[in-house]
Amino acid sequence: MNTTTRRLALGYVALLALASGAIACAAPRVDLSRAGISKITTTGLRVMLDLAVSNPNQYELPIRQVSWNLGLFGSEVTRGATAQRGVVPAGGRAPVRVPVGVRYQTIGNLYQKLVTNRAIPWTVAGQVDFQTPIGPFNVQFGDSGSWRNPITSASAPAVTPTMTARMDVDTAQH
Repeated sequence: MNTTTRRLALGYVALLALASGAIACAAPRVDLSRAGISKITTTGLRVMLDLAVSNPNQYELPIRQVSWNLGLFGSEVTRGATAQRGVVPAGGRAPVRVPVGVRYQTIGNLYQKLVTNRAIPWTVAGQVDFQTPIGPFNVQFGDSGSWRNPITSASAPAVTPTMTARMDVDTAQH
C-alpha cells in the first residue's frame, strides 16, 4: 500500500471514529412520576400515567411509542401501546401522559375486589421507544403502589356515567 492510499485509509478511519463519537447515544431516563385514577364510570375506569423523560444527549430524541402493562390486586388487567409524537429536547426533560382504560367486564373476578376493598394495589411496567440518530432505543419504566378506593370511600358519591375522581398518588411517597 502506497503512502497516499495509507493516508486516505487512516483519514477515513479517523473520520468514522469522529462521526461515531458525535452520534453516541446516552440512555434517556424515564420515571413514572404519577399514576392515578382519573375517571370512574359505570363501565370502567381510566388510569393516567405521567412519565418524566430526561434526555442527557446533545440532540433531541423523538418518542415513537409508549407501551404498558397495568396490574390491579396482583393480576394484569390491561396492556397496550400508544404512538407518541413528542420530542425530548437536547439536555432537557419532557412530560408524557398516557391514558390507560380498564373495562370492568375485562377484569373478571377482580371486579368484586374493586367494589369492596378500601385500597387498590397496582403495578405498572412499560417501555418508551425512542428514535435516535443510530436507530431505535428502548427504555423501561415501572412502579407499584396503592390507591385509596374512591368507590368504597365513606365520602365517595354514587358512581355515575359522567363522574370523575382525581385520585393521583405521587409514586415518590411510597
